[in-house]
Amino acid sequence: MEIPSYSLSDWRASVARFAEEILRVGHEKSPFWITVRTFVSASCETDDPEPFYDDLDSGFKRELTEEDEARLDEALSSFWDQATAVLIAISEAYSDEDEERSEEITDEAISGLLSGLNDAGVKTMSDAELLELAVLVINSRLNFHNVPVEANFSIKSLNSIPDLEERKILEPFVTFLIEDFKTVEDREERFALLMQILFDTLWALFYLGLEEDEE
Repeated sequence: MEIPSYSLSDWRASVARFAEEILRVGHEKSPFWITVRTFVSASCETDDPEPFYDDLDSGFKRELTEEDEARLDEALSSFWDQATAVLIAISEAYSDEDEERSEEITDEAISGLLSGLNDAGVKTMSDAELLELAVLVINSRLNFHNVPVEANFSIKSLNSIPDLEERKILEPFVTFLIEDFKTVEDREERFALLMQILFDTLWALFYLGLEEDEE
């Protein structure tokens, strides 16, 4: 399967289309939660996307018809390809030591996702949903390395992850969630900061996976 070249307009359009299909068929989770959850899976669950499909398939409010499934699958496939194109574009810029371009595409990825949701009529995007997804990322990485999820999770818990590079990626993410997130009083600022560090973490995990595949 050929991944398309990165295009902000195509990314935004794929988000809108996917969100519209989620709204059309109805789901217990919001289109915002599902689109970010899908981006998480495209970033760091490519070897085993089953947890993502479990989250998606378990929440539909009604039984889907064959037409529903076909339309949803097509929208999901397009979104996944565009998400992968975003991640590859950021990774290539980083690999070329063009930090400014990698940051620019990351910002576009966030704005394109939020704009695409808005195009679909989605107005509610909560930091509580975002925090839930951030915790999901950490738990999925721990599970991937067969590290038990502790009730009293701390930054030191990451020491059980054998991959040093992955620990370096996750440490600032976990530090923000444990120490900094709750200190930000303004809701919009809290949301923006969490979106930024979440997307930075996800593309870094994706890039690490590319490096490991090449070795």
